[in-house]
Amino acid sequence: MLKVYHSNSLDMLRDVLVEMISREPIRDPFSAEQILVQSPGMAQWLKLELAQRLKIAANIDFPLPASFLWRTFSQLLVDVPERSAYSKESISWILMRILPEYLPQLEFRALAHYMADDKAPIKLYQLCEKIADLFDQYLVYRPDWIAQWEQQNNAPAVDEQLWQPILWRAIVADTQRRNFPHWHRANMFDAFIKAIESSFEENSTSAELPQRIFVFGISALPENYLQALVALGKRCDIHLMVANPCRQFWSDIVDKRYLGKLARRNDQADQAKIAQLSAYEQGNPLLASMGKLGRDYLYMLGQLELPEVQLFGADDNSSLLKSMQSDILSLRNRRSTTEDQQAKTGSDQQRLAITRNDDSISVHCCHSAMREVEVLQDQILAMLEQDPALEPRDIIVMMPDVSAYSPFVEAVFGQAKPRHYLPFSISDRNAQQESPLIANFLSLLTMIKSRYGASDVLELLSLPALLRRFELDEAKFDQLRNWILESGIKWGLDADNRAELALPSFAQNSWQFGLDRMFAGFALGEVNQTWQGIAPYSQIEGLDAPILGQLASFVEVLQRCKLAFSGSSNIVEWLAFFHQLVDDLYLPDDSDLAAIEIIYTCLEKLQTTIDEVDYQQSIPAEIVLDYLQQSLTAQRSGQRFLSGQINFCTLMPMRAIPFKVVCLLGMNDGDYPRSVPAMGFDLMAEHGRKGDRSRRDDDRYLFLEALLSATAKLYVSYVGRSIADNSSRAPSVLISELLEYAQQGYFLEPDEGSEGSQAAHDSLLAAANSSSSTKAEGFLLSEAKGSLLVEAEGSDATGGQLVLKIQQQSAQLLQQLILEHPLTAYHRRYFEQHSRFFSYAEQWLPIADTVPTQQGANFIQTLPASELESLALTSLVSFFRQPVRYFLQHKLQVNFVDDAVMVEDEEPFALAGLDNYILRDRLLQSALLEKDLLGFNDYLGASGLLPIGHAGSKLLSKNLQDATELAEKVAPLITGTKRRLSFDLEIDNLQLQGWIEPLYEIGVVKYSAANSSGRSYICTWVEHLAACANGCDHATYFRAINQQFHFRAVATEQAIDYLTELLQLYRQGLQKPLSWLPDLGWQLFNADDLTVFLRDVESNYNNFADPYIQRVFPKWQNISSGLMAVNQQILAPLAEYLVIDSEGDE
Repeated sequence: MLKVYHSNSLDMLRDVLVEMISREPIRDPFSAEQILVQSPGMAQWLKLELAQRLKIAANIDFPLPASFLWRTFSQLLVDVPERSAYSKESISWILMRILPEYLPQLEFRALAHYMADDKAPIKLYQLCEKIADLFDQYLVYRPDWIAQWEQQNNAPAVDEQLWQPILWRAIVADTQRRNFPHWHRANMFDAFIKAIESSFEENSTSAELPQRIFVFGISALPENYLQALVALGKRCDIHLMVANPCRQFWSDIVDKRYLGKLARRNDQADQAKIAQLSAYEQGNPLLASMGKLGRDYLYMLGQLELPEVQLFGADDNSSLLKSMQSDILSLRNRRSTTEDQQAKTGSDQQRLAITRNDDSISVHCCHSAMREVEVLQDQILAMLEQDPALEPRDIIVMMPDVSAYSPFVEAVFGQAKPRHYLPFSISDRNAQQESPLIANFLSLLTMIKSRYGASDVLELLSLPALLRRFELDEAKFDQLRNWILESGIKWGLDADNRAELALPSFAQNSWQFGLDRMFAGFALGEVNQTWQGIAPYSQIEGLDAPILGQLASFVEVLQRCKLAFSGSSNIVEWLAFFHQLVDDLYLPDDSDLAAIEIIYTCLEKLQTTIDEVDYQQSIPAEIVLDYLQQSLTAQRSGQRFLSGQINFCTLMPMRAIPFKVVCLLGMNDGDYPRSVPAMGFDLMAEHGRKGDRSRRDDDRYLFLEALLSATAKLYVSYVGRSIADNSSRAPSVLISELLEYAQQGYFLEPDEGSEGSQAAHDSLLAAANSSSSTKAEGFLLSEAKGSLLVEAEGSDATGGQLVLKIQQQSAQLLQQLILEHPLTAYHRRYFEQHSRFFSYAEQWLPIADTVPTQQGANFIQTLPASELESLALTSLVSFFRQPVRYFLQHKLQVNFVDDAVMVEDEEPFALAGLDNYILRDRLLQSALLEKDLLGFNDYLGASGLLPIGHAGSKLLSKNLQDATELAEKVAPLITGTKRRLSFDLEIDNLQLQGWIEPLYEIGVVKYSAANSSGRSYICTWVEHLAACANGCDHATYFRAINQQFHFRAVATEQAIDYLTELLQLYRQGLQKPLSWLPDLGWQLFNADDLTVFLRDVESNYNNFADPYIQRVFPKWQNISSGLMAVNQQILAPLAEYLVIDSEGDE
């Protein structure tokens, strides 16, 4: 017999289950208990609960309903295969073979039109998958249609959908042609029920059936599943334990929003439906809006007229969460306050006052998913601190998309300090997210149609299992990265690969181009001439040969993949290819073996399906790749449900399981509830029935179950502010409905801490409950369980005032429920006393304590003076080149700029400033050494450093001209012997050490293949003073593209005095940033109109791109006064000895 147990508590249903198992063990000790569940998470929870209460949980099976019924069908029916011939995968490949034959028929004109503009095999395959998925749903939710179609009745398909019954009959015929049993989920249910009824009438027994079956906590089952269970209940005991949120009959309640939607459509049929549904009550609005899935399921159960057991708990108004759950349990609508609504419902509808310390429901508005997780961590730490009985295993965190949040969870929870570390596990990640090897394999598959960008290929190569296969380690990988960067590899395997992408066929900056350069450089050594059109890359020496060979082998594998994926093969050839590919690419360790097995399993599953449907045609590569991407993404490499830690997962596996604290992340508008539009040819969308599944309705019910499963706290967060401009973003409509119900059904009690609040509370009670007219004509108030209950009875002037007060308190309730968090985790509001905000991240406290002034923050604290004994001249020059950056980098070890050179994926279209400088400098050096510039130009053109074609030639010509002109200025100065002078000079109790170079007969000669700037003058001046302080009586010359100057010799004592002043500024600049910018200071010193210049600087100061200056001196006012004084101190002596040279002065 089948008996239904209704309860709003899974704990109650669990207790009944435990009692039955312990009181009445099954007769056969070798038979397993059968407990049908809806997810592995539910199975794990039941195992733990049973083990805790029975001391052991063994020999218990937890099958899913579909697998259990298929197994049961195979026991009672004849010739039931282990795998259905009508599985979604099998139907897809059957359609791949037969659908093209039917497209010319008139009934298939819609599909033919869809395929007309693109006959690519992948488009046909994806269409077949969609049709197979739809037929799979028909088998479960429309078995009567399938039966009619097989009897040549096309209903309900009409007009353009007539192809569906025709195509289904073709699938059946194809399956029968291959002598497969004609069993599918549509006809098996009827046959199974008839077989059960026949055996029941004959009073025969079936030893294969279990003694009893439990169906535990499943939210909804298809109608034919229920009918099968009812039939099976005639042969064994079945206990159907249903999580029913409401003790009242609620199968006929309607959602007012749904009625409003029908009204807006203004359709005659909809208006008739409105008139029909308006006769039903709304009941609890949350249940009416979110409970459609459960409502339809309970309706179908009610139609079966099965014996029922009611196991509902009592109402509990001890908190807002408990009260809302009780409202749903009792079908109470606290929003209904008018007399006609009360007359219609026949029940008291009361608003409830909520205490100010009630935090059972909280909604957190954040700026990003990362901030959601950061806030969640602080909130959980606070919960654990406030409730010593609360443990991590009592907390569940659910979200619509685990993959979107798992990186942030790992970053926040995984990197927490030991004293704040919370044990956690992340479930529901697919194999791609769990396994780097599978992610790498999928990246390889998607790369086939890509440009083979240098960064993408390097990322592919960086996988440890792949490095091991090619005998590389991290150091060798870094070396390869430098070679790839310097040899000019950008994208494309070769010229042919680019042509396949409908792009110009050229080899420059391709992988083959770079490898040719590397091999030529290894063979020829360092040369500046081309060899057979190749510019050798000469940084690879003898011991590096194996590394280069492994890189070439890896690129060869990529080329082999590209070649294989450009054609078609049969399934046996594809399997052999992929097995060889995996073996060629990966050398797995123990942690990778499971991932390798998943890849092989997916391939073998494909082969099994294709063999079963007898698909003999060759399969294009794009179809195999699409299949692998879908299959590997859908695979689950491992689940860690209920492992004693905080569990992060989607809403599905833990649905309805009770936890003390239920947290929901990502409740954003558009993200949840999710909406999947029905396909245009989905007949179920046109002919809907009760029990039909909808992703949006499923998500709404999941949210309702989450609300009901929280026993102490419901925590919800969403991204409610833009991280870019702080604009407002709406939460999920489910959050809006929850808050709306809270506001209209509850209000916040008066603040006990405010003056007169208790008196106001008492006066409300006294006024309402006194014998005066204001009582009967206004509101009846009473105290129950510490809460203030308000019942609407009428309205007059006094009652209106009370309504206004309660409405104000309801608005305050929303302010208590919703907490809008600052943009950053280090906002000072988190560290203020008497604030609702708090943080356990003490590392942010120093930043939060910093209060910037209106003009911007000056440097906080002057550092102690450094005890310097010696100083290198290069350090002194570096300081005056960029004083602010020098301080932050050398004293605070702060670096705002990533000095790592990124590998680029595009060939050069122009040269940036630094690249231009490098090119001019190489040309300048060649010109000064009187090398063959023509041959060197060819070398540069073949090196991949320049843009392709005319743009590169023009750029090279311009830089060659600049370099030649600069060489003509420098050459007359560097005649004679080149010398360098070392020195160790004591100045101001400091040993200044370094070299004076290059020193020629005329003096020190400096040159730069760039334009001069203020830094050019100050750096040359510092080196000139060092030379003069060591007794050099020569000038120091500087030549640049746009300027040439020299400094006259300075007397030794005078040079020492000037250096002493500069060293004092250096010491000051080590204690706090020096208020001086070389380039700006030089422009200021030479300004013709100081007033105009300062005005322009102030208005354009924010355009300074240097992040160091912006961080230390964010406003012009922070630096202006100091800059003027320092500027005069440094540049006045410099200008006295500066001589601007004109053409021909050499």
